This record gives sequence, C-alpha cells and structure tokens, in this order.
Amino acid sequence: MAEPESDKKTWWHETLTSPEWWLHNIVVAIVVGMVVSVGAILGQFWIDNRREERYQAMELRQSRQAEQLQNLQFVRSGSSRDPDQDRPYAALDLEGQELGELQLANADFAYANLAYTNLSHANLAHANFDRADLTGANLTLANLTDADLSIDDYLNDPDQPGAMLDGANLRGTDLTGADLNRASLNNIYYDSTTKWPAGFSPPPSRAKK
Repeated sequence: MAEPESDKKTWWHETLTSPEWWLHNIVVAIVVGMVVSVGAILGQFWIDNRREERYQAMELRQSRQAEQLQNLQFVRSGSSRDPDQDRPYAALDLEGQELGELQLANADFAYANLAYTNLSHANLAHANFDRADLTGANLTLANLTDADLSIDDYLNDPDQPGAMLDGANLRGTDLTGADLNRASLNNIYYDSTTKWPAGFSPPPSRAKK
C-alpha cells in the first residue's frame, strides 16, 4: 500500500528541519577536517625535523673530516729526525688517521684523540700522551722510549686515568722507560718483542685479532 503524500511531506519536513540531521554532519566534517589537518602538519613537521637532523649530521661529519685532514697534515709536516723541533699536537682530533713511520720524538699529544690511529713504526720517544685516547691504536714496532702515558702530577686525582690504550696493538713496541702510571691497558695485544719499563708487570695479552 502506497504511503500517503501527506506522510511523505511530513517526513521530509522533519528530516530537513531537524537540527540533529545537519548539525551532526557538520560537526563530524569539522572534526575530521581538523584531525586530518593537524595530522598533515605534524607529519610535515616530523619530516622537516628529520631532514634537518640528517643535514646537520652530514655537515658535522664533513666539518670533522676537514678538521682531521688539516690536523693530519699539520702532524705530518712536523715529522723529522730533529728531536728539538716543536710538535704541539695537544687535543688534536686524529682518530683513525695514518701516522705510521713518522718521526715525532718529543711530540705533545696530551688530550689528543688517537683512537684507532695507525702509529706503527713511528718514533714517539719522549712524547707526551697525558690523557690521550689511544683506544685501539696500532702501535706495532713504535718507539715509545721514555714516553709519558701517565697523568700530570699536579692533578692528584686518583680517579683520573692516564692515556687510554685499551685494545691497542703493542707488538714489538718499545716502552723502555715509559711512564705507564695509571695508563689504561685493558685488552691490549703484545708479544715477546714488546719492551716494557723496568719492573712493570703488564696485564695479560689478548689473542691477536
């Protein structure tokens, strides 16, 4: 049975004039729009931040590489057999650089970053390594006769370590007369050709890697 025309008009009138009908849809549309907009803004903000962080990290890496190259050239320029040549290399960042076979007697490497640096066959006699970082450095057959790997006496701080030699390769290294007081020698490698200061008892050598 067909619905009377009067009933149809009444239904449409109530639907179109009911505030719940259009208000609900408008509110939903506004909320959805706001959520989408905020999500898009936050997403773009996160992307921009990540891009800026990567850019800054790249700039820092490039800046450090340029600084290390400049430091390397400076150290290499001071390589000579003249023991009286001034070699002020304190606090330089030389991590991972190639300094093998250089003549650097009496050099000042205090506080320098020499981690994983190749110093094999280098002449480092009487050099100062006060609190230098030599972690993982290759000192194979290097001459460290009378080198100072300790710490400045004036500090008088028992918790302050000397040079960090953890993991260093000391095979054949000449440490005769070197001051190893408070030098960190964890996990070092050495063999029977390594020359230690008189009376010094080194920790056990790790297996060669």
